[in-house]
Formats: sequence, structure tokens, C-alpha cells
Amino acid sequence: LWTLAEARAVEFKKSESFDKLRSHIVTTTMALSNLRGGGCIIVGVAGSSVGLTRTGISKQDLESYDADKVTAEINNFASPAVDVVVARVGHEGQEYLVIWAREFDRTPVLCKRDGAWGETKIFAGSMYVRPPGLAETRRPQTAAELDEVLDLAAEKRAVYLLRMRDTLNAASSSSINAAEHYDAELGEASKL
Repeated sequence: LWTLAEARAVEFKKSESFDKLRSHIVTTTMALSNLRGGGCIIVGVAGSSVGLTRTGISKQDLESYDADKVTAEINNFASPAVDVVVARVGHEGQEYLVIWAREFDRTPVLCKRDGAWGETKIFAGSMYVRPPGLAETRRPQTAAELDEVLDLAAEKRAVYLLRMRDTLNAASSSSINAAEHYDAELGEASKL
């Protein structure tokens, strides 16, 4: 909001109701979740020929964004579920709606079912990304765009596997110690 610069991780939309922005919010939150660090959509910033202008979100539009319904609609299409935060934010006397999508936990987010809103269509099995150097949401169109998501997923999977190994090693060593302790007790009991 301070710099008014759209970027891969920040998407501005003019004040509109959830029904009008639904398809954009669903696809963009899936794409932001597939981006390292996640990102947000800020509703209440209008674009014009001279750039972006802070307008705030109208009270009527703001009332159309129930956090639970927005989250449910996003996750009606996303697999795994996108971890989102929907919040009202005040800035210089105006209110804005911010939808923050956290980076995926371990598995990249895919669209799990077909959907259509007017002319906008999404398809089951599609992945959405925010391409480098562009403030837009789309399906991967280059190997580099796909590699970026796959590399992030590989890093997360490696960390997960290392933690599992450490947990299993800790459990294994504690069960060996317990077995040795049991054998020692049996040995002492046999001497009686």
C-alpha cells in the first residue's frame, strides 16, 4: 500500500464485490501459494492510465467478503488447501481488504476441480503460478516457471524427510535403550 508497486507477490484490485472477483481470487491465491514466501491480494487500489491509486474498498464491497466463505471458496478448488488470511486493513483513513496466501507447506497447490465464472474457466489438474518479472497469474508456460515450483517442493520434501529420519532415529535409539534396560533387569532377576 505504501509503494503501490505490483509485483509477483502483490496483486492490487479495484474495489469490487467478492462475486465479481471470485475467479481472480481463487486462481491468484493458488498461484501465490506456489510462490516462495506466498503473497497477497489487496482490494481497494484502482489502476488508471497514470498508474495505481489508493481508493479503498467501499463499505458495500467490503461486506461481501466473509473470511470463512472466501477461504471455503478458495479451498473448494485448491488441493492441498491454501492457508489464507482475510483481513481488513486501515491505511490513511481508508479501508482495504487483504487476502494473504501462505506458501504451500509441502506439496504445490493444484486446482482440484473445474470451475467457470462467466468467461473465466479453470480446470482440474491445473497449476497456477506468478511468473518471474510479471504481476500476473497463469498456468506455467515455460520449464523455468515449473522448475521454480518443483525446486521449492523438493527443498520442502528434503527438510520433511530429514526430520522424519531424525524422529525415527530418536525413536529407534530410545527403543534400543529400553530393550537393553529390560534385558538388564531380567539378568538381575535370574540371579535371585
